[in-house]
Amino acid sequence: MKRSLLSFFLVFWLFGAFLNVSVTGEDYPLPGGDYNNIGIKASLYIDLNITLVNTAPFPKFVIVNPYYDYIIYRENGEVLREIGNVSYITPALNTLNYLPGFWVNPYETLKVEVMVRDDNVIDLPLKEYKSAFPHSITIVYPNTTSVVYYVKTEKDVQNFFYGTVYPQLLLTPRYYFNVQTSFFGRDGDIKILKYDGEVTLVLQNIPNKYGLFKTLFAVGLPAVFENANHYGFSPEYTMRYSEYVSEFLPSFLGVKEEPKTQNVSKKEFNLYPLSNKLLSGKKIENIKQPKTKLESFDYPVWIVWLGSSPLEIKYHVSWNNDEKVNAIERQKEKALWFVLDRRNPE
Repeated sequence: MKRSLLSFFLVFWLFGAFLNVSVTGEDYPLPGGDYNNIGIKASLYIDLNITLVNTAPFPKFVIVNPYYDYIIYRENGEVLREIGNVSYITPALNTLNYLPGFWVNPYETLKVEVMVRDDNVIDLPLKEYKSAFPHSITIVYPNTTSVVYYVKTEKDVQNFFYGTVYPQLLLTPRYYFNVQTSFFGRDGDIKILKYDGEVTLVLQNIPNKYGLFKTLFAVGLPAVFENANHYGFSPEYTMRYSEYVSEFLPSFLGVKEEPKTQNVSKKEFNLYPLSNKLLSGKKIENIKQPKTKLESFDYPVWIVWLGSSPLEIKYHVSWNNDEKVNAIERQKEKALWFVLDRRNPE
């Protein structure tokens, strides 16, 4: 049941001298330990299904990252191994040289589910909301029915106003994943054939326990997968980055001059343009993570109005090696599948 605002004793303290600092309860200074200066915390969840094959005539041991959880399947769906926290793995089956991982038999194709769970979520640092407001704010909950909005004022007699609130972009693409080259330069016998999965961005207004405070801001795509299709956005993104910079902000702020965007040449950062439903473009030859900022390309942007309920932004990613090989490589892959189709699955 929605609580009435009258059931809460909301006190707006305009001067810090009037607050009894000895009040006990939950205090939320802005910014806080895991949220920014307007109380927003961002978390990232990833769930990928990766199909890989061992093209060598002998078994290979694949090393895993213990930050993620893994479930390894055979082609028929049979679960071979489940690797969660490294504390719960079976040493005889899932370690080699004391390193965690799993075995892939000669010419074997496995499906590996890689995921981030609630007990090991990826926290995304957000940018601070920029304003000329010089005073510090703390939200205090002295008990279960009251909230205190405390402003510690600084000496400022010059300004009567500090501008207006507008949806600033607090999150630009933070992670750049290149799943296809996970084994490149290390082991050419392990091939990534395809992958698909779901990425979830969770936004929370941490100090807003009773739903009295509202926040307005913008976020961009949190994670990019090289050469993959990005689609199925839920909710649908509000606009693209180029529209946000060149159209939305000038209109919202009533400015005639368009804000300048950062110009990054294709040689420096060879990413791909965004269509309405997916990301596509030329293959990136450099396998190293680019040093240039990911905010330089045209990614989705969401305008967010957030209260007390968390917001989940989801999208799907997929990549298939069949779409990325040339004629010679395609012949090699056909030959490879010829071997795989005739191997003994046991």
